[in-house]
Amino acid sequence: MLEKAVEALVVADLERLQAYYHKEKGDMFSDSGVPDYLTCIAGRMVAIETKAGNSRTLDMSQLFEGYKVARAGGVYIVAYPDYTFFEDVLENRSVKFDLSSEAELATDATELTDFDYSTFKRRWFSVNADKSSIAFIK
Repeated sequence: MLEKAVEALVVADLERLQAYYHKEKGDMFSDSGVPDYLTCIAGRMVAIETKAGNSRTLDMSQLFEGYKVARAGGVYIVAYPDYTFFEDVLENRSVKFDLSSEAELATDATELTDFDYSTFKRRWFSVNADKSSIAFIK
């Protein structure tokens, strides 16, 4: 499945939910890691990164941007071809980053303590290995 097909699943779901959404169009001047969709669902900020599940993996900067969304109280979703509905991902596939309170001040993954970086990197490997939709929450 192409990433465009995953995007179509996400957009159909966002329209079903009557959510506000904005599609980011990345270019060489864009900040690294910004999610594909910035949305508001029932008053909650939700950032969604779409992935086709092929060789293009989630990179560290994308996952760290997701961490920043989650630590601010929002939801960060990595949507793969198995994406169905927002509620399903949030209720059945939510995880926490489980980083220390010291990570709250980090603006980049390189600023994490060795322990937090190791935890973060394990989460990154897991997302890329599983290739299934997941929601990160605080």
